Amino acid sequence: MFVDDIELGVHALELITEIFRDNECLLTFKLTPLVKKIASGIDELDIETTKKAILLSFMDVFMFFKGIELMEN
Repeated sequence: MFVDDIELGVHALELITEIFRDNECLLTFKLTPLVKKIASGIDELDIETTKKAILLSFMDVFMFFKGIELMEN
């Protein structure tokens, strides 16, 4: 439900990241579609926009669980 609102602003993504932050569900949830949607939205924004920087700052939540890297890049 919140994923559909990502394009509207940063608040939906902020809520999603708080749900997943250090949550054990992050370890089993299929994140690929979510991360692809977020990355696609970020990629469409101009480099100078504040929104792009804010959205990028949320991405680390999906890459780490309690400080441990989930997957090697």
